[in-house]
Amino acid sequence: MKLHRLILAALPLLAFTSCSDDKDEPTAEETVTYKGIFALNQGNMNDNIPGSITNIDYEKGEAFQNVFQEANRRLVGDTPQDGIIYGSKMYIAVYLSSTLEIVDKNTLVSEKTIKLTGEGIEPRGLAAKDGKVYMSLYDGYVARLDTTSLSIESKIKVGPNPDQIAIAGDYLYVTNSDGMNYLNQYANGYTVSKIRLSDFSEEKRIEVGMNPTKIVSNGTDVFVIAMGDYTAANPAMLKRINADDTVEPLFNASMMAINGDKLYTVHSPFYEAPTTYSIYQISSGTSTPFTPSEIVSPQAIGVDPATGKVFISTMGGSYSDPCSVNEYTASGSFVRSYESGVYTAAFVI
Repeated sequence: MKLHRLILAALPLLAFTSCSDDKDEPTAEETVTYKGIFALNQGNMNDNIPGSITNIDYEKGEAFQNVFQEANRRLVGDTPQDGIIYGSKMYIAVYLSSTLEIVDKNTLVSEKTIKLTGEGIEPRGLAAKDGKVYMSLYDGYVARLDTTSLSIESKIKVGPNPDQIAIAGDYLYVTNSDGMNYLNQYANGYTVSKIRLSDFSEEKRIEVGMNPTKIVSNGTDVFVIAMGDYTAANPAMLKRINADDTVEPLFNASMMAINGDKLYTVHSPFYEAPTTYSIYQISSGTSTPFTPSEIVSPQAIGVDPATGKVFISTMGGSYSDPCSVNEYTASGSFVRSYESGVYTAAFVI
């Protein structure tokens, strides 16, 4: 029987308390250098399972658990949501803790923790360009952080419950999901905010469909998934935002990862229906089959641009069991599986 997943982007979440007895910094002798990719595990709040980070060194074929905790002797926080590597640092958005963790990209040793307060909290998505890191904040803002001072320079208001973000050219695109308004059919959640990077201001809002959450770009092309209301009547739909801001519907998809001219998509409905996978060739507008094996219920997908390897997290036996992360070749051939943490919802590559 198909397993249904929690609608984390749409439903309110109750935070649990993260605790740690020892916040001492590790000594030089204890510092470990990590390679490969990182899986962000959100945990399970109902069972008081905290968030964590898994390192997958696919050259060695090994996975290392709780690497943030090992590096810093404390938990990463409640619901790590997204992360990026930019320059020498990794930036980790920790949603329910309302923190941005800034760590060394090789050792994960913390360089700074920014606690968000007031207007502009609950970070969701991250993107970076020209010495700035941009962060969507679920209460309706986008923040800009300077990577030299490691401080937030500015926040601007966008639509309700902004989720993922992406940069194409001189613009930042932010999905306005209105996810907390699900009882009212996401009434104000139909747009993507287009923000000029030059003066960090919202130029317009582009109509894309109900409950847009996911968005990716290869630097030129922009793709968004409007998740609908998680029913067969309003299914998740992949759409392309063209250079003239027109929107082109493509096909059903609920997850995606981009690598140059290839867009890897997964459609895993919350209602009873088969899960489908495809590789969409952006330049030609054609799709080819992608049939990864060993998947129970997909949770997230990522692609390593250096190798073309594809990684898909798949649910464990229950919402409190560790996920697995499966490694595939660029064409979808299974390589191996790694144990990860509970609810692996994103990759940092």
